[in-house]
Amino acid sequence: MAKLLLIEDDTGVQEYFKVVVSRMGHSLLTAADGPSGVKLVQDEEADVIMTDLNMPGEPNGMALVRKIRELRPDTPLVVVSGYPTKERLDECKALGIDDFLTKPFEMTFFSTVITRLLEAKGA
Repeated sequence: MAKLLLIEDDTGVQEYFKVVVSRMGHSLLTAADGPSGVKLVQDEEADVIMTDLNMPGEPNGMALVRKIRELRPDTPLVVVSGYPTKERLDECKALGIDDFLTKPFEMTFFSTVITRLLEAKGA
């Protein structure tokens, strides 16, 4: 069983991820804003980290992604956004983000991404 960490302020999206991750046989920890997300990343060892870009609190957006990369450079990181721009995608790529999911996405697509990342990590 892998442990995934999600930083997402939308409770509906959190619940969706919980259902999908549970069906995959994994556990999910959640944080609802940038500051609590950073604390969770610092305190918990996760197999995959996922974060939304549009979050309350500081850091948020790309500053949050950079902080996560600083704290956990070797942990697979997936960025989730409903409003991707070419600049954001390019910046994520430069930071070594493992994947970028555009909302809305299908459960099977998400499952495939997570399975691929976990297999690559050996988890």
